[in-house]
Amino acid sequence: MSNSQRPQQSRSLFGGIMPILILMGVLFMGYMVVKSIVSVIYFMAIPIFVVTMIMAFIWDKTVITGYLKGIMNRFSTNPLMAILQSAFTVVGFPFVSSYLAFKAYMKKKLREFTGQAPDGATKKDDDFTDYEEVEENEDFLELEPLQEPEVIKQTKSSGNEYEDLFD
Repeated sequence: MSNSQRPQQSRSLFGGIMPILILMGVLFMGYMVVKSIVSVIYFMAIPIFVVTMIMAFIWDKTVITGYLKGIMNRFSTNPLMAILQSAFTVVGFPFVSSYLAFKAYMKKKLREFTGQAPDGATKKDDDFTDYEEVEENEDFLELEPLQEPEVIKQTKSSGNEYEDLFD
């Protein structure tokens, strides 16, 4: 078909703008949701900080001391990043304390799962597992001889060469 025979498609001005407007609306709604969540978190920042730091200290105090030692060590290696990390810690303290509580909880659960004590030593159980002695039969691996299957032969041919291949 040539260009003259193609039907004319009407393109409106709003056809290309609508997806952009919808995308901007979705992004704006996402921004508003995140903004409201952050404002609620900062409204409850002090209780969140206190509760999460107490929980982190109870579960594993080395997480808190390790985080602070990491910031102090970074001052000697990379002062600019240490200042930025310290500023983020002060501004985002509800998030940092929640992160430290989560990390302490996961370390506690990992220690429980692997059976390690808090100082890193492995717990030793003095109790032995009860077991029952099983009597071994010498013939439990011997199998009965297999019977040979009967072979059925068909003597008549069906006249079809393909069907005769299966005989």
